[in-house]
Amino acid sequence: MSKYISLLLVLRCLAGQAQNLVPNGDFETILQEPCSYLGAGEDIGNYTANWHSPTLGSPDYFSRTGLCFQIPNTQEGYAETHGGDHMAGLIHHSESNATGDADCPLEATEYLQVQLAQPLQLGAKYSFKVWLMLSENSLFACDHLAFAFTESAPSEPSNVCPFPIQADITLLAHIPNTWTLVDTTFNAASAAEYLTIGRFSPQALTDCVSLGGTARSYYFIDDISLAPDEETSMSEAALAEMRPAVNPVDDELTLLLGRTLAGARTVELYSVAGQCIHRSPTAAERGSVRVDVRDLAPGLYVARIMDDEGIRSVSFIKR
Repeated sequence: MSKYISLLLVLRCLAGQAQNLVPNGDFETILQEPCSYLGAGEDIGNYTANWHSPTLGSPDYFSRTGLCFQIPNTQEGYAETHGGDHMAGLIHHSESNATGDADCPLEATEYLQVQLAQPLQLGAKYSFKVWLMLSENSLFACDHLAFAFTESAPSEPSNVCPFPIQADITLLAHIPNTWTLVDTTFNAASAAEYLTIGRFSPQALTDCVSLGGTARSYYFIDDISLAPDEETSMSEAALAEMRPAVNPVDDELTLLLGRTLAGARTVELYSVAGQCIHRSPTAAERGSVRVDVRDLAPGLYVARIMDDEGIRSVSFIKR
């Protein structure tokens, strides 16, 4: 039995330090520097420790220290790491299949896979965090990008087809070229030993928002962590949390901050296409911020609060 977690767009700052059960979760342990995008069937495990490509699809390894293939300039657009000198990237949704696989035409997708530092404990609660960035040149922002925790390692080395796994679905409203923290908790449904990241649904069931870039959605991934939830500092998490008081919203968005704003502060609203549609100075009233959204069209948006201590983001739905 496996536990599958769709990426929930719950955005908040990292809270507390705990043992990370994802080895090399920051992709900083290198075996060799990449000199290009990885070709079909080429394993990312040849370049960074612990990680593996379980299908013919080939997620990419990016470096700012290599001599022949350096970020931030990539064919996916400008892309800095979230932290450190290295990160990974994968094709989530594509309008074409470069391999021409007869088993799943127009279904090309890629996966990242790692063996956990120790098996999960059945029924135990875990905290999972990962930083994602939709590439600047992506045509789509899509849902169905998911995490699978399994007892054995799924593997299909002869094709690029999606693993036939049912996953809970949440739309990903990422702003292109902006790092987004996905932060969630779950109870382990098995003594899982492997984590696989990718799209586990047919492309026909994948909902996408058009952004106007290249004919695919491509995500950069960095700084993945998994830890028993009891090791997380709940007091620090409470201080960092920001969330809508009600979601979906109608005429007014109320953001519960979890802590007092520091110094100069600004609230911004973004569409899923990354367009800033509102910006204003703001003041917290008893730990909350209110924004008039009555003129917004129905849909998904991202709210950002900026103060002297940094930037926090959260998604919301306007009815």
